Amino acid sequence: MMKADNSTSLSLSRKSILFEVFLFLLVGSFFCALSFYFYSNDFFHFRVVSYIEKARLAIDGVPPRLENIGFVYPPIPVLICAIFPLVWFVQGFVSSLVFNSWLHLARRDHSDYSFLYILLLAYFPFLYLAVFRFDMLLLFFLLFFSTYFLMKYWQTDLSLYLFIGGFLLGLSFFLNFSMVYMALVYGLAILLKRGVSSKEKIGVLIVYLAPMLFFVLFTFFVNYIFRGDPFYFMKKYTLFYLQDPLVVRAKSSMLDAIVLFLDTLKSGLFLVLPYFILLLALVRASLLSLSSFVLYMVPLLFLFLQIKCGMFFYSLSNFLPFLLFVLLFLGFLYNVRSSGRINSIWAKIVVSSVVVSVLVAPGMYLSSIDKNENNFVRALFGESFEQNLALFRNVADVINGIDGLVLFDDEPLFPVVLFVSDIKRLVLPYQYEYYNFLMDPRSKVDYIIGVIDSPNDDVYRAFPEIKNHHLDGCKYYRRVENVVIFKCNNGFTL
Repeated sequence: MMKADNSTSLSLSRKSILFEVFLFLLVGSFFCALSFYFYSNDFFHFRVVSYIEKARLAIDGVPPRLENIGFVYPPIPVLICAIFPLVWFVQGFVSSLVFNSWLHLARRDHSDYSFLYILLLAYFPFLYLAVFRFDMLLLFFLLFFSTYFLMKYWQTDLSLYLFIGGFLLGLSFFLNFSMVYMALVYGLAILLKRGVSSKEKIGVLIVYLAPMLFFVLFTFFVNYIFRGDPFYFMKKYTLFYLQDPLVVRAKSSMLDAIVLFLDTLKSGLFLVLPYFILLLALVRASLLSLSSFVLYMVPLLFLFLQIKCGMFFYSLSNFLPFLLFVLLFLGFLYNVRSSGRINSIWAKIVVSSVVVSVLVAPGMYLSSIDKNENNFVRALFGESFEQNLALFRNVADVINGIDGLVLFDDEPLFPVVLFVSDIKRLVLPYQYEYYNFLMDPRSKVDYIIGVIDSPNDDVYRAFPEIKNHHLDGCKYYRRVENVVIFKCNNGFTL
């Protein structure tokens, strides 16, 4: 009889594993297909394109630009792109991994609300990130599970959960450097935990935050050794974001930060509505301890932190953590069947608001001020969309058709690196020879490329006359929209 039971259990286990593998491949194929469709039609998010550019230069650049992996920019996205250079494959793999992890959790621990996790596939903030921004999706995944495992530790007192949660929180630093500040929020939640001695709180605090502390100190050390400034990565990384004047003002003014924070919440009202409804329900039912309340505030505090640190860019997908924390706290604290203190009407209101958010999200994306989100919805609805990579692919096609060294500034033209077949022929600003060659390109390189009327382009700033298709000692070769290419007279090959 026992053998029969073991055989049945083993059979069910194998079926479960096969089902999860099948689901992983199915969901991954779906997101791969969507990402490939957009990428093959010359439309993708520039942030992910920049990660691929950095990965290519780190591996194939002359010399390899190793600072792209761990010195200045968050290393995890660049490392992933270095391992999987096909951007559409990266998106599909990461998105399927994240979604299936959430679904596995729902089936195991949150079965009452597992159908809400399935709704994520139709929820545009998730769908958009799954197709275009694997880095943000992975960050929100770590934010969710680092909180989940801390709560799971409090629920079971199993130390393994504490180690896993702390490691995931530390790992999030390598996706977004501002996560070091979020560690203070988790530290506060631990210190406010009731029914625990001060000695145990300190122990939990050390174990949970040790990975974050180690990763931060390691990054300080590497930046000090290679850049002479332990805080260099924070300064450089912030410049990666500071383009919107509102964000620049918010970084230096608390009042402006609060105003931008409230305006952002207002713009995504229907997406954050379930979050605030559940908060009200939990407070009314007295189900939130002080420490749990601090953890529930994580999405709000994370959004405000991005604004105050100058690392904010407007996107409706910034609101995904709000829905994720609704699902998380529903599973932990709002189980209608196990607690008589909760009015089931509130549960229905919360679930209904989640469904409403899913339904109104496409319309909100269609009217979003983020052009990428507009294009995403229009493409899904079969309408025409902006091909933001077309110019750079065309410039790369020209480079691939010529021989010799080619100099250009990859700040305005960084996507070109993605499409050039042999990047060893490129002379870019990170190389020692670049500024020497820029001073006298006529005898140093074979071709020089400038971007007309671009204040961020070194070539245009050095030779504004290229606007008139003129550059002393060089011959006008071709123009692609506002990008002009000159052939130099006496180029040589290194």
